[in-house]
Amino acid sequence: YILAIVIGELESITHTTKEGTTISIWTTKGNKNLGLFALDTSTRILDYMNKYFGIPYPLKKLDHIVIPDFAAGAMENWGLITYRENALLVDPDNSSVITRQNVAAIIAHEMAHMWFGNLVTMHWWNDLWLNESFASWMGDKAINDIFPEWDVWTNFVIDDTNVALELDGLANSHPIEQEVNNPAEIGQLFDAISYSKGASILRMLEAFLSPTIFQKGIKLYMKSHEYSNAQTTDLWYALEIISKKPVQDIMKDWTSQTGYPVINIKLLSDTPTNIALSIDQTPFRYNAIMKDNNDSSQQLWNIPLTIDSSISSKITAQLISSDKTTITLAKNETQQAYWFKINPQQTGFYRVNYDSSQISMQENIVTNKLIPPVDRLGIQNDAHALCLNGTISITQLLELLRFYKNETNPHVWMNISKNIDHLNLLLANTPCSKSMEAFSREMFSSISETLGWEPKETDTDLSVILRGNILLRLGIYGDSKSVIRAKTIYSNFINENIPINPDIRSVVYNLTAKECSSSEYDEILELYSKANLSEERTRILHALTYPTNLNHLKKTLQFSLTKDVRQHDTIRIILGVSRNTNSQSLAWDFIK
Repeated sequence: YILAIVIGELESITHTTKEGTTISIWTTKGNKNLGLFALDTSTRILDYMNKYFGIPYPLKKLDHIVIPDFAAGAMENWGLITYRENALLVDPDNSSVITRQNVAAIIAHEMAHMWFGNLVTMHWWNDLWLNESFASWMGDKAINDIFPEWDVWTNFVIDDTNVALELDGLANSHPIEQEVNNPAEIGQLFDAISYSKGASILRMLEAFLSPTIFQKGIKLYMKSHEYSNAQTTDLWYALEIISKKPVQDIMKDWTSQTGYPVINIKLLSDTPTNIALSIDQTPFRYNAIMKDNNDSSQQLWNIPLTIDSSISSKITAQLISSDKTTITLAKNETQQAYWFKINPQQTGFYRVNYDSSQISMQENIVTNKLIPPVDRLGIQNDAHALCLNGTISITQLLELLRFYKNETNPHVWMNISKNIDHLNLLLANTPCSKSMEAFSREMFSSISETLGWEPKETDTDLSVILRGNILLRLGIYGDSKSVIRAKTIYSNFINENIPINPDIRSVVYNLTAKECSSSEYDEILELYSKANLSEERTRILHALTYPTNLNHLKKTLQFSLTKDVRQHDTIRIILGVSRNTNSQSLAWDFIK
């Protein structure tokens, strides 16, 4: 499954590393210069991974090749990695920052497989998770080293940890290690459990053992099994030898059980010198909101519990294996605003439920930014999940979200916006929908004034991404000024050929399409037919899922099945229409 042979009319750009590895980017004719970013990035990734694994990449060449029609996003064939066009090509004039981030992440993931998957191959498909999880985790590790300004680990929490927590809280989730008896069962393993949950528990284990110990264990594992097959237990064994800790006992709970725990925190006592907390763990289930769910599970996990506080110079860590325990934290008598935060850096794969006595503490650490962005992100994301499963009310959640009105970090805002989108989707077409939209506009208005529509000299890559994220949501939730501005920029592009900045191009297309006339709809469709860059075609397809006019959306759905749309893009269109609050039943009827 790791072998590929490609025949076609192709051209390439090439670089030979100081170790003698020839790296090439192969494209269809006329597109090779769109591979310059990929060539530079893959060269830097190779250097990082050679050092991390302690085993140099063993082949003489490493080819990255674009395949225009491709079912997978990318595939780690040994020495010849295959990609969709928008997973490898970057146009310096027309590609957005987020496209460069995605391309870098995909390249790093596939290159990690050159060691974890190809040099050492899993014994059987039940261990697929370790292949994919390690590639996801290791890929982000490389990108964090190469592009530190992207704050990759905070983004990892959004795109991997939180996504896996969402899926694994459902009744129909599955364990990481899943028995595979026939080929039909293999495809079912390629989901957020195998990729993102696995990557998250590897990050949790690295934080518990320390990065240095973890890397030594990985090197031992790779050296012991190179050019051979291995099982998950072989990795745990190598890490146990190096760390002298019960890795196998800790990790079996996380790989063999479905789901994860919620840590419930209650204040037992608060004196001038210390604070006592009652801590219990219970399985987190979204269906807990249905009181008749009959879930009497007595699951327990070995939890590497970590705590940060205002008095501690280092993070407190201990292994929790029972359902109930008590922890005492020291306080400083002279400190006025004592605080603590469970699961600092969001390295643990669990939710945290603080009791109501801690609300003022949360307000303090969020509004005054006393904890890092990833921790501010984690507090509201856990609260969102706890609202969905009925543990806290939506009123409590919205009050908590108000603490973030002066938030400035792009990653925190991106996660908040995703969760606000979810609330709007759940409340669509109910008596509460207009009130929820008004709340959303209120939340996004302050940060939007800071960002504006025009690029600034002070922009970072992350603030550029955030600008598009916030402006789009203001328009979606009824801010007329945002819609008018977007349509003006679009009109100037169509009538006067004034280019649209690629980082806000999606915003402009989406908000223009939202209230478009029939002629404007056809005009956007015409833009699609003329676009050569895969990224641009994807932007326009997405915009065609935004109209409020049902006839336009029906045309979009019909268009998704024509020869003008690549098969791997059809699903994007149907999913986009299904997320349009005006048309959820339309997408479902179309699928049926």
